[in-house]
Amino acid sequence: MSILSFLNRNNYEGYVVFSTLIEGKFALGGWVHQRQTIKEISRGYRPGHIDNHTLRARIAGGLIDRFEISRLDSKRIHSRVGLDTQELNKKTVCVIGCGSIGSKVAFNLIREGIDKLILIDDEVLLLENIGRHLCGISNLNKLKVDAVREKIIDHYPDADIICIATTFNQAYNKNSEIINNSDLIISCTADIALERTLNNIFHTSAEFPSVLYTWTEPFGIACHSVMIVQRTKGCYECCLNPTDLHFNREAVISGPEEYIRNEAGCQTSFVPYSSLDVEQASLLATRLSLKWLLGEINHNIGMTYIGDISKAKTLNIKLSESYTKDTAFSYITFDIKKRDNCKVCGVESSDT
Repeated sequence: MSILSFLNRNNYEGYVVFSTLIEGKFALGGWVHQRQTIKEISRGYRPGHIDNHTLRARIAGGLIDRFEISRLDSKRIHSRVGLDTQELNKKTVCVIGCGSIGSKVAFNLIREGIDKLILIDDEVLLLENIGRHLCGISNLNKLKVDAVREKIIDHYPDADIICIATTFNQAYNKNSEIINNSDLIISCTADIALERTLNNIFHTSAEFPSVLYTWTEPFGIACHSVMIVQRTKGCYECCLNPTDLHFNREAVISGPEEYIRNEAGCQTSFVPYSSLDVEQASLLATRLSLKWLLGEINHNIGMTYIGDISKAKTLNIKLSESYTKDTAFSYITFDIKKRDNCKVCGVESSDT
């Protein structure tokens, strides 16, 4: 009664939203309030002579137009995820590279309960990108970071996304504090030069977050994710063969660089693999990232997903000997060990 009196006294007409506890959980409700005039309420009575009982009955007996309220906050949207989203929504992840894999890793992280992302990429979404990308033709010629943000916000409006449309080096020079405050960095660039730069910063700065590196091989024969954790022995450089800088567990495809293709005309290069291969690579990276963020792993670790290696024969692809006996559509997990002759972390104090 006091609420209705307050609304009527202030001549309010419009939506009224309220919350109440039901079995320990908040429920939302609401109605459309239509103010009743004194003339309508006191009909049949002289002004000021309506008794309180009739007044309450007439006010309470007015028509109520109810409406449904839907929560759009992260906690409600992710209520069916099954993970500890309360822990995840405290985390910030920095994704470097918003191409086909990076865009879907970013989307997957938000979908699993991460509330805040930092996206770094200086490229524009081109026509040749959209076949495997999260974003489509409506985002053509937009900066990839902005296109990915729009796509995520359209699905998860509560997401907090910072876009930095520069190279990583430029971003780190100007925004090192923001990046250092991330809980995890994910490199989706497959750019060894950049990733070695990340590793050098990682090794020299205790403030730099742990880093996950992810990439896929030609034709989706395999994809890899490597998690390098701060204050542990070993680094990204330890994963590379010092003679040719290839992944030192060997690629599943023998000589994968032979299968890099060039676009006609513009001569930009790309690695051939399908959108389904992108999905698998992004899922692998996301799963390993979540394990780290939830405290399920605390050491350097790698994961490889073996795809359909049976198609290697059809495509006339030679497989590395160490993988020829592996089963198609299977996972391999391995620890990343410190390499004694590593030029980055091979010479360090005994307490590290």
